[in-house]
Amino acid sequence: MAAPAISAPGGPSHSLESSPSHSVPSNSKSDCRSPGTTLNPVTTGAVGAGGQVNIQGAGRVRLLGSFMSWGTVRGMTIRVEDRRGDGVLRVGAACIPFKRVTKADGTRTRVAVATSPRQRFLIDGTDIRVDLSGKGSLAIAITGSGSGVLDGVGTFTVNNGNPQSWPLKPIDLALAPAN
Repeated sequence: MAAPAISAPGGPSHSLESSPSHSVPSNSKSDCRSPGTTLNPVTTGAVGAGGQVNIQGAGRVRLLGSFMSWGTVRGMTIRVEDRRGDGVLRVGAACIPFKRVTKADGTRTRVAVATSPRQRFLIDGTDIRVDLSGKGSLAIAITGSGSGVLDGVGTFTVNNGNPQSWPLKPIDLALAPAN
């Protein structure tokens, strides 16, 4: 099955009314150190900076690229690998610290992991790998460039298109940069 392309719209602004909560805790490095600040991806210009996907369902979602993702998870583990050093993970009101790890091939990277019974989250970075997995459910929005894989059941929309069901086998999603 061909991967659906996700390109930034050239027309009217996006409405994210059906997507997860827009007002989420701030995730920039300075904001993570300043509790109580919030970031709204819609008003900061993050939406429309690249492709946009909204995902709801249960299963596993893997993402790779330069993007911002926010939403709600229930009973899921969020794992973020930050390959450039600028990634941030915020779950609820907490900034989740990254730890330096050495991978099997000897390369060093930073990893943050959070397990959440039910929390809002925000992830942002310019070269990150994200894995959302578990027996719970999720409702997330993603904007930026990169790729992703869905494996489970639920629905997703690409650039405010028609909702599609997750296929019976994993599907690749390609986030395309703005034209």
